[in-house]
Amino acid sequence: MKAINRFGSLLLMLSVALCQWVPLARASTPIPTDIGNLGGGQASVSAVANGLAVGSSTTTSGESHAYLWSAATRTMRDLGVIPGTQYSFSNGVNSNGEVVGRSYGFNSDFTVFTSYAFYWSAATGMRNINTGTASVINDSGVVGGVDANGHVFRWTLAGGLQDLGQSCAASSDTYVTGINARGDVIGNSGYSNGGYNCSFIAYGSSSALTTLVSPGNQNYPPYSEINMGAVDIRANAINDSGVVVGQYFDAGYIYGIYNIACGGFFNVAVHNSHAFKWTSAEGFTDLGGFGGTAASANAINNSGTIVGTGYLPNPNPCGGTLQYAPFVYVAGQPLTQLPAPWSPEAWISAGGINDDGVIVGYAGSGLRSVMWQNGIPTDITPSFANQFPGTPFIKGSTIGGNGADASWNSHAWVLLLPSVKKIEYTWVASGFGACSATCGGGTATQTVTCTGSDGSIDGSGAACAGQIPPPTSQSCNTQACPVDCLVESQGFGACSAACGGGTQTEILTVLIQPANGGAACRDPITQACNTQACDTDGDGVVDTLDSCPGTTAGAKVNASGCSGPQVVANLCSPTATYKNHGAYVSCVASASNQAVKDGLLTSSQKSPIQSAAAQSSIGK
Repeated sequence: MKAINRFGSLLLMLSVALCQWVPLARASTPIPTDIGNLGGGQASVSAVANGLAVGSSTTTSGESHAYLWSAATRTMRDLGVIPGTQYSFSNGVNSNGEVVGRSYGFNSDFTVFTSYAFYWSAATGMRNINTGTASVINDSGVVGGVDANGHVFRWTLAGGLQDLGQSCAASSDTYVTGINARGDVIGNSGYSNGGYNCSFIAYGSSSALTTLVSPGNQNYPPYSEINMGAVDIRANAINDSGVVVGQYFDAGYIYGIYNIACGGFFNVAVHNSHAFKWTSAEGFTDLGGFGGTAASANAINNSGTIVGTGYLPNPNPCGGTLQYAPFVYVAGQPLTQLPAPWSPEAWISAGGINDDGVIVGYAGSGLRSVMWQNGIPTDITPSFANQFPGTPFIKGSTIGGNGADASWNSHAWVLLLPSVKKIEYTWVASGFGACSATCGGGTATQTVTCTGSDGSIDGSGAACAGQIPPPTSQSCNTQACPVDCLVESQGFGACSAACGGGTQTEILTVLIQPANGGAACRDPITQACNTQACDTDGDGVVDTLDSCPGTTAGAKVNASGCSGPQVVANLCSPTATYKNHGAYVSCVASASNQAVKDGLLTSSQKSPIQSAAAQSSIGK
């Protein structure tokens, strides 16, 4: 009975402390809903908005695809992948149903890994906006992410990509963790010791990063021998006023000290963490803690209420198991501890808060998901996925979480609080299809669907009644069609040589002249002709081998192209010098007799030749 009274007193005090930041009590708590999967049996949630949830789910073919779930249709929409990749994952969604994330995979031989940041909407489908990953998106469609080179970027559909530069660390250690309505982007760089080397903020009006470094803590324990300086920081969340919350650390070492009461040497951690809020005007404000060694501010709403986790004081001076508890912070007040969903309970954390003051978190020892309304905790762990549910996500009227069933199948679930943002429907036209003609004027047609702001489709079109849908067709490829040249061959002209090799050119007649960029007329073909060797005197011996080019056509000739009379004349030249006339006559007789034997002269042809020689005056 006393325990009940003490717990009742705790709730009474908590209600008084929270009166500035909680709304009126809700009538009832909705039941978590399993939102299903894309056919592959597994699904997880990574972000929510009013009536919407995104994450990834396995498909029937085994790949994991990004999805958008809508409370209006109670269906999960497969967002697909960017061509050339096999997997995708949704990181963020806004209340208009616009989704951002990452599409990634290997090439065909698994030697090159590629990751693309994507933006998706019902109007555009999945668009590749950069390398790397897109992490967050606000309701104005401003996207924040990190490219493959570790540069933080901001992107909008209208304005395109804006490179915000690199923070204090390498590409693989840079992460964007939040964005507000003004487009201020926050994140962390350089992972080490449970935190990051620095955090950063890129104001929506700026194209550069402002670096946040842990302010540290100069009040080190007396056994500290080294000035450890400021280390590690995490920027966890930002609200629309630009207030950043997170966790910074004061040192990064553990020292062994000697204590007889503890039985000798034991380690004392001086790597304490501090919950903080930060503004550009005020800088860092340490939010304090419960007297333990660590605290972290995890989320903030637009009213400035902060929730997080702090370690409780450890009664054991020699160390031992630590406990941590969730807290609420309202400006001007100390941290207020949220009650456990059941008692006793250790390791409870608050991880999210909406603008109505509804808080979500988890209870560690039982691994349960928890919701606090008006400071009253409720176990919201779904019965169908009660294995390791963790901290849910919350935005507006929607809570989303993850868990596994007894067979270790992962489930994505949502819990809808009473108010869900109204979904606005309008006619949305897809891109125009292929033109019906490549030139000369054709028609391109598009598909027009009645689409909700959450990406859902009203197939009947009733939700868009009264609206004028955009035109579904337009003219295309109105330019004149190209005309190709058409020619007709009339054969080849005369050869340039009768023998020994000449050329002749094709005679073309143009039937149709080219127009509008059509193919030009082809050139006429030129070819070789009369390639046979020349025999000018027609004696059957080509000119290049003919020693007697003047031989009468049809005469009998030797291999050198010479006839009988020419052979006699060549052997017994009238212009040669002879000893006497008889020597000349004897030469002619011998040569003509040999010509008869060679078949170059007949006996009847020989006689005139010899008679002429005898009657000549040669050699006299």
